[in-house]
Amino acid sequence: MQRTDEHVSWMAERFFSGLVDHWEQRPGMLRSAEAYSLELRSLDARIHSYTDGLVQLGAAIVPRLVAACSIPPRAQVAASAFALLHFDLPPAQQALIASIETAEGEVADGLVDALPLGPIQRLEPLMSRLLDSDRPLSVAIAAHALASHHLLATDHPCLTRLIRADEPDIRRRGWQIYVLASMP
Repeated sequence: MQRTDEHVSWMAERFFSGLVDHWEQRPGMLRSAEAYSLELRSLDARIHSYTDGLVQLGAAIVPRLVAACSIPPRAQVAASAFALLHFDLPPAQQALIASIETAEGEVADGLVDALPLGPIQRLEPLMSRLLDSDRPLSVAIAAHALASHHLLATDHPCLTRLIRADEPDIRRRGWQIYVLASMP
């Protein structure tokens, strides 16, 4: 069966919509006492299935994911960032870094939700450079992702800058990142 542009667009919309729906469910499930780890694993498996569907559609879907990666709501940002992590394409990687560099509010939170759960090996050098940024929120997002993947030491100078920041939200994030970085 030959795929037409209209068919690919329809499939992309279905996959992306399903992916966003599942990302919307994830925070509630993490906080719910009734949610068992089996249910969370099942939800994460569905997230991966939708992501695989988007990846199978190829590079043509990347511009849509790039656009969605910088526009709230949080679940949409998380879904698009998570999907972009699975594309081995420079435009996808550059878009994620650009999103980190400009993120605020729900966009920043969506990136923090997604980056620890996806493969960041290809982004590690770019994220490591962000640790020297003058923008504390960008540093916090990159440091959180790296710490989640055990790629950030507790004695990294960026953690001291975050923990001693003037903004309470940045200090809170700094302490959370420190705890993540200290976990075995």
